[in-house]
Amino acid sequence: MFIKRQFFGESGRCRIIIYKYTQIELKDKTKALVLYSYSKRSYGNDVTPFLEKLKDSRNGLLNEMITAKVPEVKL
Repeated sequence: MFIKRQFFGESGRCRIIIYKYTQIELKDKTKALVLYSYSKRSYGNDVTPFLEKLKDSRNGLLNEMITAKVPEVKL
């Protein structure tokens, strides 16, 4: 999980990004990585409550990504 917080004067934004990498094999037997990600953002006065809620929802978000089925990639 990646958390980034930026400030712009008195305002700011925050986002979390969760990445899941999966190895696939292409038609020519070459191996490649698929990146599957989830992002959630908050802006201005909602940043602090967003981070406070994250403390309780972090494990659930991570478990959802761990168990999520990565969509099939066709090249």
